Amino acid sequence: MTNNDSTTIFKKSLTSQQVDYYSDNGFLLINDVFDHEEVNKLLKSVNDSIFDQKSGNKNLEGGLILEEDKTTVRTMNGLHFEYEVFSKLCCHPRLLFPTQQILSNDSLYVYQFKINIKEAFTGDVWEWHQDYIYWLKGDGIPESKGVSLVIFLDDITEFNAPLMLIPGSHKLGLIDVDPREEVSDFSQDEKSWMRFVAAKLQYPAPKEVVSKLAEEKGIVAPKCRKGSILFFHGDMLHASAGNISPFPRRSIFITYNPVSNVDLNFINPRPHFLSSRDLTPLSATTDCILKTIG
Repeated sequence: MTNNDSTTIFKKSLTSQQVDYYSDNGFLLINDVFDHEEVNKLLKSVNDSIFDQKSGNKNLEGGLILEEDKTTVRTMNGLHFEYEVFSKLCCHPRLLFPTQQILSNDSLYVYQFKINIKEAFTGDVWEWHQDYIYWLKGDGIPESKGVSLVIFLDDITEFNAPLMLIPGSHKLGLIDVDPREEVSDFSQDEKSWMRFVAAKLQYPAPKEVVSKLAEEKGIVAPKCRKGSILFFHGDMLHASAGNISPFPRRSIFITYNPVSNVDLNFINPRPHFLSSRDLTPLSATTDCILKTIG
């Protein structure tokens, strides 16, 4: 699909069938939103940001998370604060317009921005969990009205640890669980938020709930070409295995939230790179912003 073709699609609305599919299943995959040239430019920006963080050229103030080997990058949070390309990407019409339609709300802000890296051979697991419990417990987000959007920067196959979803699990609502006990390898300053992003999550979904829902509804692992995007609900049960394949799985995650769905009086929210307090409503940029990179 050419860039012009994808532009034409996203100047139009999502179909009612697509919106209904998201409502029923809690996720929606749209193929070939960005072409290979655009994806390669995003990958260059991702690789540049990794180099910046490891070399100390820029400081994410804790937003850089390594795997347990203390070498492999797991996640980079809050890059839209540091890099114009990622800030503008959040306002791309091919991302913003369909998100506004899914949420039936034109007044959205970027609640979270992160890049997840599943490196070949070393990318670690993400346990079964819901995102919303972290938004609620960590930042006091009142309702599960946000939507996360994933831009896949690599082809997603059965081999490179694809994201696993349980269709319709969002309809269960919040699965409230007690936090996992902290462990000693995190400093006191880190304990308040590191468990949200490490391999052993603070609020993993109960195995018996996952088993029951998986038996009832099944598990899907969407496969697609790089440049495709996936929307999924904050209450969606999802996970991914470790990547032992020789193929990386790199993805940009943007979580949009309605400006009205914020508790401004919540005490001690997580650091800004995990929970943005910039509630400026987003306006769409021009569709060709990626053509100006590099």
